Amino acid sequence: MVFEKEIYPQIESYLRKEGFDYFKEVQFLTRHIDVIGINRKKIIAIEVKIKDWKRALQQVLTCRLCAHEVYVAMWHEFAHRVPVELFKNYGIGLMSVDGTVNVVTKAKKSLIIHDSMLKNLLTMLKENKNEN
Repeated sequence: MVFEKEIYPQIESYLRKEGFDYFKEVQFLTRHIDVIGINRKKIIAIEVKIKDWKRALQQVLTCRLCAHEVYVAMWHEFAHRVPVELFKNYGIGLMSVDGTVNVVTKAKKSLIIHDSMLKNLLTMLKENKNEN
């Protein structure tokens, strides 16, 4: 049995190779975003799940308010269950994780970013960075 916490280092490695700073469990509204990747050009939000893609989709939809790209990262044994067309309709990308991170479907740029929520997220990330 694989646990979500075992997937985080693989996502961190992927994001760092792609030139992103890595943050996990970032407070946003009333919940936490599992993973945030940020560089000079964009913010990526990632919800990590082993197999429950429906719950992941529910959680990740609000991330479109503060991130340029939004992904669900699923354990590779269950990623094939995700209805990719549904994710595409929402602009949500899909990652399959099996020791490495494979982008199955690239996320579309969010068109509903809310300026105040983006600023709030950036403030939270600065605070997290200063604490570490």
